[in-house]
Amino acid sequence: MEVYLNVIETGNGIYGCEMASQIYFNKSAKNISLHQAALLTACYPSPRKRNPSKPTPYLNTRASQIAHLTKLIGKIKFDKDSIKKAQERHKKREEKRKNAKKGKNN
Repeated sequence: MEVYLNVIETGNGIYGCEMASQIYFNKSAKNISLHQAALLTACYPSPRKRNPSKPTPYLNTRASQIAHLTKLIGKIKFDKDSIKKAQERHKKREEKRKNAKKGKNN
């Protein structure tokens, strides 16, 4: 994830979240607000067409949604226990999805 965030295209000729933060918000990525980070995220899938420092009403709305979801989800952890729990949740969701699909076919 770290490598991806350091090379992802975040604008026309802008690569990485650090560079985007510097260009769009004149500060390091570690110092931007949750809303500013959400604005960067909301620019996808068209980062060349959207500008987080001059957000449209759509970008502001989408950034607010992303910020809200971020607060609900919390920090993502990659330790063994967190990964195991995530795999268990995924397995349960897949079983539920398969059972629902079987119900539709009967």
